[in-house]
Amino acid sequence: MSKLISIFFPVRKGSKRVKNKNTRKIKHYGHGLLEIKVDHLKKLRKLFSEKINKYEIEFVFSTNCEKTKKFLKDYEWIKVFNRKKYLSGDDVLDLLIGEVPKICSGNYIFWSHITSPLFDENCYLNFIRTFLKNIKYY
Repeated sequence: MSKLISIFFPVRKGSKRVKNKNTRKIKHYGHGLLEIKVDHLKKLRKLFSEKINKYEIEFVFSTNCEKTKKFLKDYEWIKVFNRKKYLSGDDVLDLLIGEVPKICSGNYIFWSHITSPLFDENCYLNFIRTFLKNIKYY
């Protein structure tokens, strides 16, 4: 059995400073930051299978946003966790962190955000390679 790396993305609706920041249209991206990140992940899947063959990768999104869930439904390779209300508040990060190992299957779990649109597939790949090299399992 191969080893698995999970990348976890918390995507909460109800931003206080920028309304609908995760799914607000940006140029030709109708679903904004969410769509940009999924484009990165599509490219990462391909790169990952070509460059890191001792591991598999899974992408896990935790969200309470119906628009996000609907958009991600078209990507069967993305695991979507329906985030409960008690895990969607402002001061529940410790509770959410406790849930992550229950919904991610990876030997290693990386936490990322869709609100970092410049962190692209190459950044993810380089980070994972460096991590694996430094734990001496690559």
